[in-house]
Amino acid sequence: MLESPVPTVLHDTSSVSRLILDGESSPSSRYFEPPLIAAISFQTEAELLLWQGGSRVDGTVRAHVREFLSTALILQSNAATNRHFAEILLARRARHPDRPWRDRKIRDAWIAATALGYDLPLITFVRRDFLEIGGLRLIMLG
Repeated sequence: MLESPVPTVLHDTSSVSRLILDGESSPSSRYFEPPLIAAISFQTEAELLLWQGGSRVDGTVRAHVREFLSTALILQSNAATNRHFAEILLARRARHPDRPWRDRKIRDAWIAATALGYDLPLITFVRRDFLEIGGLRLIMLG
């Protein structure tokens, strides 16, 4: 039986989408090269599937998304990620009781919870999405 590789970094959706759009010229491309073992969250997989199905995405990009997802190491939710997800949202609610929930904040919380649950640094282009999340190790690109 083949063992799954053990990931060393987690990419958020911004990092993967830039890789898909810019290829080797993307700053994120070096974080997909050995000795690193790159992974994505189940949430990023879902976002890419939505992106792939969008009417504004051309056929070439759809093909690149399919190709990427066919080989991606996708980390699933587990007890640790679920616990971190709840902690992230409860902390946000405590800090900002009057702010409405936004889908994007929930998606970002799942990605951050995956990084925390698997104890991985998170690679992103969008720092503001993750600034308020304690314990998260961010690798900023761009």
